[in-house]
Amino acid sequence: MHQLKNLLKVAKAHLDAGTERWDAFIRVDNQIHMALARMARNPVYESVMQTVYDNIHRYFDRFLPRQEDILKENYQDLCQVIKAVEEKRASKASLLVQGHVCKFNRLMEKRARRERGRPKKGEGVL
Repeated sequence: MHQLKNLLKVAKAHLDAGTERWDAFIRVDNQIHMALARMARNPVYESVMQTVYDNIHRYFDRFLPRQEDILKENYQDLCQVIKAVEEKRASKASLLVQGHVCKFNRLMEKRARRERGRPKKGEGVL
């Protein structure tokens, strides 16, 4: 629990520094998710999560707008998850994590759809 709270403090410091610390914030976000996976004591789940986080940054770069409100929303989600873990409310923590992942997945899918709808560079609409 101590590790999660320390990571949350680091995430807050990156958030307070603004969007120029986006990459650092996302790295801490990944560390929090991996710490949660280790706490589950399920090596298969931990391995899957590691694979996801080894590859997800490029999708964030491409499909998440680098906006302060995105970082704030992410941080608030993390706070809620860690609070549920601290209160030993595993079911609530699980639902919060699922909601968090679904929310950011929807944001990335929305941006991907918009991107697919745009003409490629040099293919202006006549």
